[in-house]
Amino acid sequence: MSAKSFYVLIEWKQSSSQRAALDAMEIPYIVEIINGQVSLVFPDLPVRQFARLQELFGEPGRRYPR
Repeated sequence: MSAKSFYVLIEWKQSSSQRAALDAMEIPYIVEIINGQVSLVFPDLPVRQFARLQELFGEPGRRYPR
């Protein structure tokens, strides 16, 4: 995966289904623990993938800490 751009905090119990959805949409991500919470971390994405990701999570995510 290229440079980490943004992340979405998720509930552990939802992580399996959300990861399956991302895999089905072929959106690249990695799983990390940020501030003690499960996070899905993404690189910069093409607009269409970003829009699908926003639809899935209902938010655009947060900038990855540098």
